[in-house]
Amino acid sequence: MKGSEYIIIPTIIVSLLLISCSPAPVFRLAPQAENTTFYYGTEYVQSDKDDILVSLAYYRHTENLIAFDIEIVNYSTQTVRVAPEYFYITAYNGPPSHPDAKAITQMSAIDPEKKLIELDKKQSREKASERTNLALYATGDVLSLASELASIGDDATHRDREEARRDRIERRALRADQRYNHQTEMHSIAARRISWEYDTLRKTDLLPDQHIRGLVYVPGKPDARYFELVLPVGNTEHRFIFRQRRFDA
Repeated sequence: MKGSEYIIIPTIIVSLLLISCSPAPVFRLAPQAENTTFYYGTEYVQSDKDDILVSLAYYRHTENLIAFDIEIVNYSTQTVRVAPEYFYITAYNGPPSHPDAKAITQMSAIDPEKKLIELDKKQSREKASERTNLALYATGDVLSLASELASIGDDATHRDREEARRDRIERRALRADQRYNHQTEMHSIAARRISWEYDTLRKTDLLPDQHIRGLVYVPGKPDARYFELVLPVGNTEHRFIFRQRRFDA
């Protein structure tokens, strides 16, 4: 009985390791349109309605989001508003035009303005946490030093003083790790903020003959086979169908 236990336990451990190390699948989207244009491997599709031209391409899957590269040109004589928060995507289990196809879910595009506020709030919390850690470290260092000074001349043993010295070294090492993690997180937040501020398509009133271009992020859905991306711009609505392909790594 004991021998069988020795065999089963390693087998379970190996199985868990194999499961945890399985690579994640890779996803790609392909537009389902007759007329598309390739540029450096990226496939673009267009929609032209009421003098509003929308040109877009699937950019990539990133974490749990899908990014699209979108350009909008206003050829009309009116000012039109481009508001990414009103863009939305619907996931389907089959081609949307098929009578048996069913919508799995409908999701709004990520609002860059809300994302910037979230990042600013996260940055503020991180700064407050760093100030708290700094204050705690300074207080602990002062108390430790006072304790060591008070022990001079009394009956404190060499071992007690050595332990106090090791505690002080450990606190400094912990503080160094905290400072490094804080700086790393601040750099990460700053990089993400720059991306959302300058790379994304943000709310804009397009004057006649103006254009705007940027990335639009929508939530992904791994089990979806098709997506319909809808972009309301002014009084027009531009629809694009994409097929999702999954590649197991």
